Amino acid sequence: AGRAGEAIHEGARDLLGTYGAWLVDQTVMAPTTFLSNLPTHALGVFERATALAYPGVTGWWIWLLGALTAPVALLGLVRLVQQLPPLGWFGVA
Repeated sequence: AGRAGEAIHEGARDLLGTYGAWLVDQTVMAPTTFLSNLPTHALGVFERATALAYPGVTGWWIWLLGALTAPVALLGLVRLVQQLPPLGWFGVA
């Protein structure tokens, strides 16, 4: 997968390539920028994931529901990894 990702044009790796190759490019080319933007991007992913679980919810409600749901989801993921190790890692990806 790594070699295949390198064969894809650099500008299209985030769309067509392996995510790992694109992520390495981002961290190597501008590590400070990548790390400074990481919290904002992580919060955005958290908000979108919560919006998928609770459609139509916006504003501070989405953050409240996300904060209440996250521990339960994390516990479920931990139990999934313990009971079915190969399957559990799909929840992380």
